[in-house]
Amino acid sequence: MWLIKQYPQLKDSQIAKLVSITKNSVTAIRNKSYWNFNNLTPKDPVAMSLFSQKDLISAIEKAERRIKREKSAKKK
Repeated sequence: MWLIKQYPQLKDSQIAKLVSITKNSVTAIRNKSYWNFNNLTPKDPVAMSLFSQKDLISAIEKAERRIKREKSAKKK
């Protein structure tokens, strides 16, 4: 939930890979239709040692490159 709020540019598949959950779960959390959504609390996954800061930065950079590529494709 923290990743979805802090980094909306990340795709569901990127978040799922980082946190090791299914893409469907990430989509359900994003849409607020997750079965246990009311009990979720946003916490920094790096602080919880789910993955490293390096992994997060590389995922963010990849998402930014994708967005830049999509914008340049629209201009053409």
